[in-house]
Amino acid sequence: TYSDGTTSTNITGIASSPYTFNVSPTSNKTYTVTALKNASCTAIAADMTGSAVITLNQIETTPTVGTITPVNCSNLGSVVLSGLPSGTWKINQSGTVNGTINNSGSSYTVTGLIEGTYTFTVETSTTCVSNPTGSVVIGDNSSTVWNGNTWSKGDPDSTKSIVIASVTPNQPFSTATPVVNGCSLTIDPGVIVTVPTGLTLRITNAVTTNGQLIFEHNSSLIQTTNAVNTGEIVYKRETSVRRYDLTYWSTPVTKSNFTLHDFSPNTLYDKYYYYDSDLKWVIDYNGKMDMAIGRGFSIRAPQTFDINS
Repeated sequence: TYSDGTTSTNITGIASSPYTFNVSPTSNKTYTVTALKNASCTAIAADMTGSAVITLNQIETTPTVGTITPVNCSNLGSVVLSGLPSGTWKINQSGTVNGTINNSGSSYTVTGLIEGTYTFTVETSTTCVSNPTGSVVIGDNSSTVWNGNTWSKGDPDSTKSIVIASVTPNQPFSTATPVVNGCSLTIDPGVIVTVPTGLTLRITNAVTTNGQLIFEHNSSLIQTTNAVNTGEIVYKRETSVRRYDLTYWSTPVTKSNFTLHDFSPNTLYDKYYYYDSDLKWVIDYNGKMDMAIGRGFSIRAPQTFDINS
């Protein structure tokens, strides 16, 4: 028989050991359990009595889902959960990737989430597992692809890698947007991309051109990290000079074995200059020096140019 102090219940015909009995208390209770003789209703033996304590724990409140951040070029996705219990708690993550998080505080940002769908529950050492949150969908905005007409995941910005898959029928960039930001830039094989005059590409990381990237006069590429670019980049710059005029030049990109003479083959042999580490201009006879990145050069106009216009 077992009793909660108010009600006793007899169980007969027990033929196996151990024996499990089920109760459904509505509050915390202690049950006494005694093995009785059939006739006298006294305990069979002292070691055949005991007690069982049943403690009811409250179901924890379901966390509140806040800001959801998709996967981007720089980081995996995240979600803010608030309404968490006081003290130490455990969050259970289920869905595309399962996991648990032990921490404390009324709000917590779950990070490192790949693209997928998730739900979350919370519990403590003194409360039961909460009901799950609604589905949390983590999207992937890490790249946007230009197919010749539209961007696959919205206009480029600093959180997205830019991929140019085609320029048929349209180029991806126009002066309607004078500055285009991107986390990185990749041009697919065989694709020739033109950046029109007056537009600036501001790319955080590397530019990879499996085709060709052409910057028209007065368009620019700005990179905010010391990234290593790959592939062919063409930078067009226009100047108007007469025979004895000179122009100061510098290049943000390099081409192997491209010399000052290659740049202006008809300039006189002693009219090529470079700016050296002693902060003075030095002649580079016959323009044999390569045009290194970021170095200053002075090149006079070709001798064949008109002296007046």
